[in-house]
Amino acid sequence: MKQIRVGMAGLAHIHGEGYLQFLRQDPRVQLTGIWDERPERAEGTAKKFGMQLCKTLKELTDQGLDLLLVCAENTKHLTPVLAGAQAGTAVLCEKPIGTDLREIDEMIRVCEEKGVKLMTAFPNRYAPDILRAKELLERGGIGELRAVKATNKGKMPGGFFVEPELSGGGSLMDHVVHVADLMNWFMGQAPQWVCAFGGTVLHPELVVDDVSMVHFGYANGVTVTLDSSWSRNEKFPSDRNLTLELMGTQGTLWVDIVTDHSRVLSDRADRELYLDFGPNKVKRMLEDAVNCVCEDRPFPVTGEDGKRASMVALAAIASAREGQPVIL
Repeated sequence: MKQIRVGMAGLAHIHGEGYLQFLRQDPRVQLTGIWDERPERAEGTAKKFGMQLCKTLKELTDQGLDLLLVCAENTKHLTPVLAGAQAGTAVLCEKPIGTDLREIDEMIRVCEEKGVKLMTAFPNRYAPDILRAKELLERGGIGELRAVKATNKGKMPGGFFVEPELSGGGSLMDHVVHVADLMNWFMGQAPQWVCAFGGTVLHPELVVDDVSMVHFGYANGVTVTLDSSWSRNEKFPSDRNLTLELMGTQGTLWVDIVTDHSRVLSDRADRELYLDFGPNKVKRMLEDAVNCVCEDRPFPVTGEDGKRASMVALAAIASAREGQPVIL
């Protein structure tokens, strides 16, 4: 059994430690080093997972890694992705892959030049309900797709997500990319136009949008309407609930990725909780990434996929700011 060396650059994103939890359960994975520009943020995690706390990014990439996880703030992905590429290491980058299209293009270009695989972290592609929906669409189960009503609503995350210089935006940047990626994947293309509205409504202390609505359309006439707001309060049973209502010429398909769950009411919690059962989408994504590295085959979700999703989010932000649609 081949074993691969995995390191992490940046621990700002809330998913970072969760990735390490799943990866240390994989016998093929050796967790090596971790680096963050704020060492105190990574010190506890390094001890918890038995990883070396690296003083510099170069110290990390010099470890002969096979896979580098990038979980830095949204606006700080470029440097660690390029460092991984220069070291010849495959890179799995947290979404959004970037908040500047020129930087994203540079990531993709350098990785291609160095022959390095680049993957964008879009775990919703691995949700069982999403996979079933894609298969049904491909075999014409609801006829020709005409329109989609989607939600990706969640709680206000706080942290760097509400600092525009680190996040690149509010709910529009945080939540649009997931649904945009799924629709681009279903459609096999990127949309032609985006129209969005966003504002600071529920959390007046913020300087970024927390309520947002996005509309985007494809060349074949399919239109998508998405509620991408941070509108779930702290008592809501799950952090978010991504849903799709796919309307076709011969039927309608409803998808809710938190459908498969147990409801828990406990004196130990101050609210009802949803606990997932069945295959975990994040674990499946990480297993797939490890498989691709071990078997030296392409990643199924690429840097180009990440770019197309970021294009929609960035266009939505521009549309909301300028008050008019954006043509892609």
